[in-house]
Amino acid sequence: MRFLNRYFPTMRQKVIGIFILLAVVLIARLFVLSVVQSEEWDDAANALSIRGIYTQSPRGNIYDRNGKLLAGNEQIFSVRMSAGNMDNGEINQVATDLLSIFDKNGDEYNNNFPIKISDGKFYYTYDEEIKDWLKSNNISTDATAEEALYALADRLGIESEDRYEIQSEIQNTYGIYPPISVKDMKYTYETEKEEFLEGYGLEKDATAKEAFSDIRESFEIEESVSDSQALKIMAIRTEINSMGYKKYMPATIASDVSDETIMEVEENSSDLPGVDVVSESRRYYPNGELASHILGYMGKISESEKDEYESKGYEASAMVGQQGIEGAYESVLKGQDGTQIVRVDAHGDYVETLQEIEPEKGKDVYLTIDADLQKIAEDALEKNVKAAASGGVFTSEFGNISLEASPNAKTGAVVAIDLETGEILAMASYPDFDPNLFASGISSENWADLQSENPRDSLAAAPLYNIATRSAIQPGSTFKPITAIAALESGFDADTMLQDKGYIRLGDRTFGCVSWNLYRGNHGYIDLYKAIQVSCNYYFFDLITNEDWANGGSLGMDSSMGIEKVMDYAKQFGLGEATGIELSETVISVPTEEKKIQGLQNSLSNVLYANAETYFTEDVYSNDKRLDKDIETIVGWLTEDNITYKKMKNDMLPKVGIKQSQYEDIIQLVLYDYYNQAGWSTADAFMLAIGQGDNAYTPLQIANYAATLGNGGVKNQVNIVKSVEDEGTTQKEEGTKVDTSQEILDTVLEGMHRVTTGEGSGVTNQYSSFPWEVCAKTGTAQKDGYINPESEVDYIKEHLESFGDMTWDEVQDEMKRLMEEYPDTYTTEDTAVRRAVINLSGGKLTSEDLNKYKDKYDEFAWTMAIAPKDNPKIAVACVIPQGVTGGNANPVVREIIGKYLQSISEDYSKDDYKIVNEFN
Repeated sequence: MRFLNRYFPTMRQKVIGIFILLAVVLIARLFVLSVVQSEEWDDAANALSIRGIYTQSPRGNIYDRNGKLLAGNEQIFSVRMSAGNMDNGEINQVATDLLSIFDKNGDEYNNNFPIKISDGKFYYTYDEEIKDWLKSNNISTDATAEEALYALADRLGIESEDRYEIQSEIQNTYGIYPPISVKDMKYTYETEKEEFLEGYGLEKDATAKEAFSDIRESFEIEESVSDSQALKIMAIRTEINSMGYKKYMPATIASDVSDETIMEVEENSSDLPGVDVVSESRRYYPNGELASHILGYMGKISESEKDEYESKGYEASAMVGQQGIEGAYESVLKGQDGTQIVRVDAHGDYVETLQEIEPEKGKDVYLTIDADLQKIAEDALEKNVKAAASGGVFTSEFGNISLEASPNAKTGAVVAIDLETGEILAMASYPDFDPNLFASGISSENWADLQSENPRDSLAAAPLYNIATRSAIQPGSTFKPITAIAALESGFDADTMLQDKGYIRLGDRTFGCVSWNLYRGNHGYIDLYKAIQVSCNYYFFDLITNEDWANGGSLGMDSSMGIEKVMDYAKQFGLGEATGIELSETVISVPTEEKKIQGLQNSLSNVLYANAETYFTEDVYSNDKRLDKDIETIVGWLTEDNITYKKMKNDMLPKVGIKQSQYEDIIQLVLYDYYNQAGWSTADAFMLAIGQGDNAYTPLQIANYAATLGNGGVKNQVNIVKSVEDEGTTQKEEGTKVDTSQEILDTVLEGMHRVTTGEGSGVTNQYSSFPWEVCAKTGTAQKDGYINPESEVDYIKEHLESFGDMTWDEVQDEMKRLMEEYPDTYTTEDTAVRRAVINLSGGKLTSEDLNKYKDKYDEFAWTMAIAPKDNPKIAVACVIPQGVTGGNANPVVREIIGKYLQSISEDYSKDDYKIVNEFN
């Protein structure tokens, strides 16, 4: 103040002085900005005005081992449009003109606008998608995402409570892909709907009609335009808007347009500002369905994958590999997108191009499969399944084969492996699909056609499901060579003659050979070679227990022989282990005592929860925490020692909330049905020795096991990718040697050779005129359980009269009560309806009673083979679920072996062949 008074004594001078001071400060600041910090601010300005336009790179091709194209790219022409500097009215007019051109020439445009109109009513497609999916899976249409996930798990018999484990099992075991984000426990369609509304600044609860009206107003679509036409304009506007702040980037409006549309757009370019016709590449599979499960398919980035892919530089609208090689090698096949560096103004409108970088094509991938052999495998598998289903004839240049009728055979898988390298030569799963359906985004109708025929049946036909790598099932008698090797390594002599008396009785169960089960016959005295040849169960019961069950006494093997040793050899041969293949595969470890006990505990827990009202007092079953605690306690008893009837009744049951009137039933259930079964038993040994019980392996694992038998006992890592462009051949770990000798392997292989040459084998005549000697083993595997109908409610309703004196209204009322009082236990009507009927029967009916009208699974047909006998080159394994008898899986195996050896043989001569009529 003193300074102002001294140098600016008057008010007028003070005002002038202040202005002078401000001017000096401003000039100094301008000097700093324009000179001192000019480079820094230039960079910032450029950052705001420079943008990148990305051009998708062509994907790398996929070839077979001989360079035959399996997946490539085809050139298509697409119409793109950007808003540029146009106002709403101009954009709407251009959209209208384009729609007219598309309509006239029969071209489809991208219509992803999620609001539709039907009978004058507006609706969101998101809501309809959710309802359609719920209906298709017999789940209430008002179920939340969490309720739907657990309801689906219940219907499929999935016991895990972990939502991520549930999702994995639903996808990997059943081939079902629920539209649910388990991370957020929301339908993916819900998330998409919220993002759509948020993008237009609308409330999340806006109705479809409200959203339509608000968006129409924001687009300034004239009132004279009909609602249906407005929706079409909105579809195009939505594609443009999907670019967000990137107004300078053109949006694809229509793909693969006709020549007529190309010409018309070019001729009218002056009237269609912002519109261009561009050349693009689209994934193309020239052989249609060939190798579809190996190749996989393309798909749009899902909502749950969006963040991951965008962080890698993908556009939200990009197509990416899904499943198969397309998915596993996405980062290799994708290549490097091209970039056009442009300058835009403050409104995001294009100004000029500064730099352009051409896209780089992705790397090519070469597979180990032979396309010609793959075609043979797929055709033969389909023909084999259909011939088995009808009881028809499998026709072949190697001799026609009449198959035993197996009317429920609808699916199958076959794998052929190079015996020395572990390379996949062919791998087929039936039914299959055409990946071209996915190239530009699959329609909802086509997607529905590719889903499982019956989601409640894991073995129902599901075209997208790769049985070869993902179905782990009992291998039946194909497992017997492993039991034989374990016995031989324990000191057993293959020439030992053991008597087959037909069956062995353990308690009230009998365990017999097929000859006994079907004809009440037996094989008499046989050695190991004959036991493998005729697949004598009795002989292998003797081996795994080290006991002569017909005449008594020990077989004299060392004490290590038993379940654990057999399972150890199973692991050494690769069963229950990951094969190393580059595709997704199911791996269920070999049976262990611990796994058996855990399975019993899970089963007992389910039974107790299902019967909670029957067994527990009201104060327990009405209290979730108390019920959980008491059931956990009871289940834990299975691992305790020395539990007796007296101890359970007097000391243990009083400590949990069991009704006294139910003590006897609970003791029968827990002590005799479960506790006494915990741990290995002789019955377990019998079943495991012949490939039954908890043995469960994929066709891929069985094929690699066969290859290991034939190559001197070296378990190789399996691969289906031979090489990648510029990266050389696939590098694999060195194979591991099975702990056995060549002499023992030769013994087992001789038994397998007799399967194709000796009397008593069901496939001998199928090889009688075959040009090469083959070592094979068939298997007829049993699968426990009933085939679940698509709807348990419909099934119960159909047969209700036979279940006792109750009405459907009473059942529905009881179902409703159960679902309301126990929502965690009875998540769907399918789970509640069974308990409702049991309750209404006063507990007289059991689950077994309710299943009496359901079909059981027919036996599965297996064949594995190695050829030629003296210098093996190829190993093949095939399974046909519900194929009834092992010989029904042999025709496709023989066909693949014959065609492969024919292709590498120089002195093959064709002979005349005859029809074969013998079954196994």
